[in-house]
Parts: sequence; structure tokens; C-alpha cells
Amino acid sequence: MLTKPWFTQEIQKLTTAKTLWIACSGGLDSTVLLHLAVQTFQELSAYVIKVIHIAEGHLHNSPAVIAHIQSLCMLYNIDFKIIPALLNTDKTVSPEEAERNARLRALQAHIPNDEVILFAHHARDQVETCLMRLFRGSGIQGMQGMRKRQVIGSITVLRPLLDITYGTMQEYAKTYELQWYDDSSNLDQVFDRNYMRHTILPNIINRWPQALSSIHAFAKLCQEEQQWLDEIIEALFLTVYDKADNTLCVSKLLALPDYKCKAVIRYWLSQASLQMPNKNHLAIIISEVLQAKMDAVPRVKIANYEIRRYQDKLYVYPQSVMLDLKKLPREYYWEQWEEKLVLGAWVLQTVLTTGKGIAKHWLDNKAITIRFRQGGEKCQPAGRRHSHSLKKLLQEANIPPWFRDTIPLIYIDNHLVAVVGLWVCDPFLAKKDEMGIEIKIT
Repeated sequence: MLTKPWFTQEIQKLTTAKTLWIACSGGLDSTVLLHLAVQTFQELSAYVIKVIHIAEGHLHNSPAVIAHIQSLCMLYNIDFKIIPALLNTDKTVSPEEAERNARLRALQAHIPNDEVILFAHHARDQVETCLMRLFRGSGIQGMQGMRKRQVIGSITVLRPLLDITYGTMQEYAKTYELQWYDDSSNLDQVFDRNYMRHTILPNIINRWPQALSSIHAFAKLCQEEQQWLDEIIEALFLTVYDKADNTLCVSKLLALPDYKCKAVIRYWLSQASLQMPNKNHLAIIISEVLQAKMDAVPRVKIANYEIRRYQDKLYVYPQSVMLDLKKLPREYYWEQWEEKLVLGAWVLQTVLTTGKGIAKHWLDNKAITIRFRQGGEKCQPAGRRHSHSLKKLLQEANIPPWFRDTIPLIYIDNHLVAVVGLWVCDPFLAKKDEMGIEIKIT
């Protein structure tokens, strides 16, 4: 099944992007994916294959493993990039979750929006994911497992091998005499997925030999069912959703029947690629967050994210984002502002425009200084006749209190030039036909 025609068709179904990044750990799975991609596309000028390795501090980041991946890239004559994934110290998430969050943050900073990254997840990985979600009490949405194509933040993730069995991948590696490194941490059953793989699944398969294929088929059925449900829920979701700040209207949610309210919340979280809440979580969201007094600022933690309410809006934030933002330096110099900047959980990027953003001449031959609110700042947003305190402007804009001190402030020559995502201060706004620089934040 792992043939050039099959892989070409699979990629063309999933994306129109022509630059494919292969996430390579040096293990069997990613080594097979890399070899298959090179064999399929290297001779086609329409595609560019690149390799990215995320350093996380395990065996697969040893010098020998990195040298192995580099030698493969030299053999295949393709670009190779190694990037660090800095783990946070948030004890509220599992080690696996912390690593996953770190990987995604690292990838968002290095993968351009018009390119895609391929992961080597296969059928056994899908089964493990479904069972782990079942044990957490997930519904149909969670039991879909992983998607072959998924947009997470600013990156597009493809999993073209999701229907391929691990045995097929082993046969492929044997046929082409591929070499790889096994990560010893994959044997450590303190991690839930490893315990699932080495203890639970073997016992299930011993009793029910067809279990893996049956569970995998069930995940596909759930995906089909959920696609139909999503089409129904989306129309209702849009009546309570504010795209500008990714929030839900509390009063409109409370006006819905209980089952519809829960369905909308689940849909909202799925769009952010967050772990689905179980029935207890949903009950808490409704009773302790939605139904709290209007002047309260309630919040609830679920897995690796928080749901908060401010006034009539419901917000969601990954906990890693809130933790990283608390640790931000109070001042940061962005000298190469033409390039992406990773600042805690934020990724800042400049976009060349006309008649919008900061007038480019203010930035010529100058570095940007990024600061965060400390009190006393003033800004005259474009279109206003007078300057106002930043505190007042943020209150008027109904920015949640916990978020105000985490918004990047752009300074040039010690002058407040812009509040990222909100305002450009006079006189720094680009005029109608003037070249400008917009700063995007994700």
C-alpha cells in the first residue's frame, strides 16, 4: 500500500501546498515517512521536501540521533532544521501534554503559513488515542481520534499514514533496509500512552485479535457522524460566536436548551483543537461559569486549557499560554522585525501593507522594542482627537483584566507606536497610499 501513486494521491487529497516539512525524530515511523516522501516527490519539481527535528531532551535528541537524521538529509539532498522545544513547568498538565504543547509552539514559529508539516502517526497511534479519550469520558467528537488534516493555530498538520498499520511500516522499512533509532523513553510506562501501548493493548488484542481494526473503523464512523452533526451545530454556533476575539456570548448560550448549549461549547473547543470536556466538565462550565454573577470573573481548568468569563463573554485559553505570558520579560528587542518572533506563547509577524499599520518610514533602519503594560502609558488611537491612558482604552475595549498586561506594546525610540492587535497611535499610522507594516499576533 505504501507506493508512490498511493502517496501522491493521498497528499493531493489533503493539501495544495508544495512545500512539505517532515517531522523526523529518527524513529521507525518518521524514517519511513521521510523515505516515502523523498521517493515519491524528490524528482517532481513541483514539490519541495524539508525535514524538521524538534529537540525535547530525550534519547532521540542525542548527538548520534541528530547525526543520523543529518546523514539522511545529506543522502536525500534536502534541507534539515533542528529547533528547540522549551517545556514549561506547569504541573497541571501531563508530561505528554507539556511536550505536545512545546512542539506546537516551536512549529508555529518556524513553519510558514503556506507550507504544511507531515507527522508519521499510523493506525495503532489512532487506536491508542481513541482508547485514551474513551477512558476520559469523551463523546463522539473525542472518539474521532486524530484527523488526517488538522489546522492548529497557524500551522497545517497532515497525517497521511493514519490508515497504515504498524506492521506495514515495519515491512516497508525492511524492504528498503532503512535504519532508525528507537527512543528508550517510549518504553517508560509512567507515560499513559506507553502504558496503553505495552500493557493494555496487548491484552486486548490477545483476547480480541480484530480489536485494532474494529476500533480504527469506529473512529472513522465517528468522524462521519460528527461531520454531519457539525453542519447542524455550526449554524447555531455562529449565532453566539464573536470571531473578532474567539468568544461566545454568555446570555445567548444561557437562552439555549441545555443540550444545545453543551453542543455549541464542544464545537467551539473542537475548532481550537482542544481536548473535549466530559459531562462533568460541561456541568461545571454551565453552573459555575455561565451562571455566575455578572460582576464575577469565574474560570475553570480542563485538561490543558482554561475557560473564563468576563462580562457577557466566554473565553478559552491554553494553560501553557497563560503560564508563558506570566513569564514574559518586561522588555524585548526585535531587531530583525522582518522575521517571525516567538515571545512566550505569542508568535509575532510583520506584514507589508498599503495605507494600514505603522508607516514603514518609522521603522527604516530601526529596531522595535516590545514592552508590556506597567502603568502610565498613553496612546492617541488613529481617529481620536486626544491621547488617553492605556488603562482607560483597554477598559473601554472590554479587554479582560487578566489579559491586559500580556498585550505586546510596540515602541520605537522610546515612543509608544502601537498596541498589537488593537491600535496604532498617531502620528505613526500609515496614510492612505503610504507603505505600512501590520504586526500580526497568533
